[in-house]
Parts: sequence; C-alpha cells; structure tokens
Amino acid sequence: MPPPWRSDKEPQNADGEVKQIRYHPEYRHQYWFIDVRYLRKLDGAWVYSICILEGYSRKMLAGMVSEYQDEIAILQILAAAVSDYGCPTGIVSDNGKVFTAQAYCTVLNALGITPHYIDKGKPWQNLIEAQFKVQVRLSQAAFDDTKTFEAIQAAHATFIEEFNTTEHAAHQQRPVTERTPVDEAILAATRLLGREGLCGEPASALPLAAALRLVEHGTLRQDERVVCVITAAGIKWPSTLADLTRSARRVEPTSAALDQLLVQLDARAEELRQRAEVQ
Repeated sequence: MPPPWRSDKEPQNADGEVKQIRYHPEYRHQYWFIDVRYLRKLDGAWVYSICILEGYSRKMLAGMVSEYQDEIAILQILAAAVSDYGCPTGIVSDNGKVFTAQAYCTVLNALGITPHYIDKGKPWQNLIEAQFKVQVRLSQAAFDDTKTFEAIQAAHATFIEEFNTTEHAAHQQRPVTERTPVDEAILAATRLLGREGLCGEPASALPLAAALRLVEHGTLRQDERVVCVITAAGIKWPSTLADLTRSARRVEPTSAALDQLLVQLDARAEELRQRAEVQ
C-alpha cells in the first residue's frame, strides 16, 4: 500500500525556508483538488477513496468509495461535484494516467475548467494530500473494522460529514465572515425556511445561513433586504427531513385530522402570500 503523505509541518527547503504552495486559492471555487487514496483491501482487492476538495473553504465537495481508480470513477465524482456546485476555474491533480487521459481532459475543456498538475515528487502542491492525512487520523480505524463494501461506504460518508463540520486551520487567519458556514448553521437555516413554509434541501439554505452570519457580525444591517434564491426541494433529502422533523407535531392518521391540517396549511399559505404582497 502506498504510504500516505506524512508531515505535521509545512514542507521546507534545505535552508529551512517554507515552500510556497503552487496553487493557492484566493477565492471560492478558484481551484478544486482531486486525488485517489488506497483505502483498504477487501477480499484481496483494493478499495479506493476518491475525493474532490474545494481549496479556499477546505470543504470536501464530493467523495466516493470505489473498487476502481479508472476514468469512469473519476468522471463520476467530477459530475457529482459539478452538478452540485457548478464549475471551478481550475482543478489540480497529480500526473496520474486517469488525470491526463483524453476523456478527462476533453470533459474539462468542454466545461471550461483548466487542468493543473503538480510537479512530480511534490505532493504538498495538491492540498487534498494533507486532507488524506486527516482521513487517516479520523477514520482509518473505522475503515479497518469494516467487513463489507457497503460498510466501507457508510464509514466514508461519516468521514466526509466529520471533515466538513470540523474547523480548519486554514480559516484561522480569515475574517469570520469569510469562513464557510458549518453544517449546523445550514441546518438551522433549513429549519427557518421550514417555519416559513419552504421545504429546501440543505445546500439551498446556504445563502440564508451566510446572510444570517453576516448580520450577526455586522456586515449586513438587520433592516437590509437580501434575496436568497432557493433552488432545490428538500424532498430529495429524506434523511435530512427526518432529522429536522424529529420534534415536529404529529398528526393522527385519520381523515378528520388531515382535514384540520389542510385548513391550517391553507391559512398559513394565505398569511405568507399577504406578507409577500406587503413587502
């Protein structure tokens, strides 16, 4: 198994000077970073972790467990990230065959994404290498305890969630308002949307979460009008809906109770419509 890149310090030259990261993002979605990690062996065959990292926020945009490290797997995870977040300016990888293959390069060119490649022998130029070290520390024991491919997938999903909700050192030197809202803030915004009669998926609540944070830190005034576009329905995320509705009022499974609920919903919808007309 190829060893994970290990370093608790910034890479240095022989004279002690800290090496500069070649692809240093200055804004969100300027650079994505992609790579494949040997995860563990299952029934004598390797299982791989494939991830895409957004360089500025250090958010893991997409992650998957695969029995293959071929072009199809790479294009699958790229499609997942692009469908959720749009296209970055560029994407950084090593010089592996899957990242220099014609199919991969053709897709990037069609999407207007510039491929960037790290120098050979300099893994620190790909920011995701350090994140794989985090994966080793957070979840390797859980991966090693798995017995099935499905269990590995579940452990990997848990790692992605923990990674994205853990504060990163890269944020320490930034103003609070430039940090990515953590999942709890997004879920709180999703609940707020629900109280207003809007069922949006968590990702679509991100603009509201960001606006609330900007108000909290004085960047936006409370009386300013802000437009937050909700683009996706929450019905696509049943697990999130279940979490958000654990404390919801339960309705008896009877026609009378349903009729009463529909009357209440109609009244709420009319209230929201009138409020929108006033605004």
